[in-house]
Amino acid sequence: MKYVPITVATIALVLFRSYQGFSWGGVIATLLCVGILTYIALRSTASNGELAVSLAGLYFVPGSLINFTEGALFDVIKVADVPDALLRELATSIVFALVIVAAVRGLRPESPVRNTDADGWPLPALLWRVVSGVATFILCYFVAGAIIFPFVREYYNVRVMPPMSAIASMQVLRALALMVVAYPVVRAMPCRKHARIALAIALPVIGGIAPLLPDNPLMPPLVRFVHACEITPYYALYGFLLATWFGRREGRSEEIQTGSASPAVV
Repeated sequence: MKYVPITVATIALVLFRSYQGFSWGGVIATLLCVGILTYIALRSTASNGELAVSLAGLYFVPGSLINFTEGALFDVIKVADVPDALLRELATSIVFALVIVAAVRGLRPESPVRNTDADGWPLPALLWRVVSGVATFILCYFVAGAIIFPFVREYYNVRVMPPMSAIASMQVLRALALMVVAYPVVRAMPCRKHARIALAIALPVIGGIAPLLPDNPLMPPLVRFVHACEITPYYALYGFLLATWFGRREGRSEEIQTGSASPAVV
């Protein structure tokens, strides 16, 4: 019975998404996103308000902000359509976050444990993490793009391609945006293993698989499939690395779980 709220929340969010436009691909995409966001929520030690903000950011940035701006850069989406689309998806992300937080409230610690060890990095240690995060993302993006480009060449040949400098600059911004939304998620997880699992699944699911599952008039099925195959491996790797670089130090979880708060559900 304790998981009834999660079941009800999942059904409600599927109906909410389906009302915006029904497709079986969209239903599966919603179930995948709700599943990984719920996994994160159950293991987070953040307060309800902090958790809602971090879930909304994790759902909105890789799934909408990054994809819509990337689509505009590659002439897949009209630039004029991006602001309205982003506003709709931001509202949807907030709804998802609030519903999921409400559904898991009874399954989370009553007194969230604070991240007292979180922010003690010296500036050089923080900088190498950020620089490594940006460099790794750019490398993964261009390697994966080079591998799949022959399969989508015909689709992009009829579009105006941006200069290489603009593409590289966009990837710097994408990497920074992903780090911003990933940081509060992994810092609120007392176990680094759970943080790695969460981001290694969340980034490819929310940022790659879920947006490409539903039918849409912008990309034919083959192009969507190729892009899903492109994004999933390097987003999973990138999520794992971010959780490793920014997550809690090894050996902290036992100290946290023996504190005054109840341990998170595992």
